[in-house]
Amino acid sequence: MDVAFWQAMAPRERETYVEIGVGIMSSLAERLREQAGSARSMPREDLTALVRFANLYTPRRAPAMYLKEMETIYATAEGQKLLLAECFYKAFERLNVPAAVAPAPQASKTPAEKPADQ
Repeated sequence: MDVAFWQAMAPRERETYVEIGVGIMSSLAERLREQAGSARSMPREDLTALVRFANLYTPRRAPAMYLKEMETIYATAEGQKLLLAECFYKAFERLNVPAAVAPAPQASKTPAEKPADQ
């Protein structure tokens, strides 16, 4: 796995890796939007799917946030089994999931009621 390689990287190398990944994702999403804007013969459903895909894969955070998430992932036993690209994608997914696609938040447990005299 790539965790040993990740640990051997200097902090600036890690930053560069994540910055490049975020840049690629951003460029891809921008290019897809451009293509969707100029596509005249595509069925409307396909255009909608293309724009939705581009919106899902547009970075919503600064590269430093994705880097921090990768470090969190690699700190787990499951994360240490991932390749660098898989870890980046997992961090990207975790931080980039829009609220409409994310699972509903769990209701918090209410604390036990206190007696009225307290």
